[in-house]
Amino acid sequence: MKKLFSIALLAVAAHAYAGSCDQFYPYGKPTLPKGNYVELCRKDYVVIYDNDKKIPFLTYEHLTPETIGRGQVERGAFRVDKDVAPQYRAGPKDYAGNKRFDKGHFANAQNAMDDEAMDQRDLYSNAVPQVYTFNRGSWKVLESNVAKAVRRGADLYVVTGAVTASNETIGNGVVIPTELAKAVIDKKTGGQVIYIMPNETNNKSYRDFKASRAMLDSKLGTDITPQLPR
Repeated sequence: MKKLFSIALLAVAAHAYAGSCDQFYPYGKPTLPKGNYVELCRKDYVVIYDNDKKIPFLTYEHLTPETIGRGQVERGAFRVDKDVAPQYRAGPKDYAGNKRFDKGHFANAQNAMDDEAMDQRDLYSNAVPQVYTFNRGSWKVLESNVAKAVRRGADLYVVTGAVTASNETIGNGVVIPTELAKAVIDKKTGGQVIYIMPNETNNKSYRDFKASRAMLDSKLGTDITPQLPR
């Protein structure tokens, strides 16, 4: 049975940090669109996972100069997330033999605060099918510039979202996002900048995809920061 917002506050297990999610929602939790979701708390981010689509819908991170990663090595080997019910899990077979799509991190792996946090980012619950030229191109530049800003002193909240305007899938029902969105919020001022980028090959700068909050709300079907003034 589908629920408007199904949250599983899991007991402390290998990859779950029960009760530690609130710090990632300084501007309130989103009221999610109709669907079947589960909230998974991690050491340094939280993911709202879409069970039916087998991909993350939203991830929330708080990045500071003291906690952002300092060059931890990406393992490059995603693991099945056992905190997700078996029937809703994505896994290696879903991506096997696919030359078009990367397993694209949602919460950027290079933001991980330590090796334990890195392991928690290398989970299929934190991955979407992402066109490889996009993942390694303009999206990567955006992620890198956000990380550089933090290492230079910025204190940022980062929200990443999946827009799924079609039902195209890979593997056993893993939905391919049509667009990926990223909102970057300055903790000191509450100022925000938003980008919504098509999941396709492009030769443009991420700056060409700056968007309004109203557009983001419309595409995601929710206000990701309901208590943040517009």
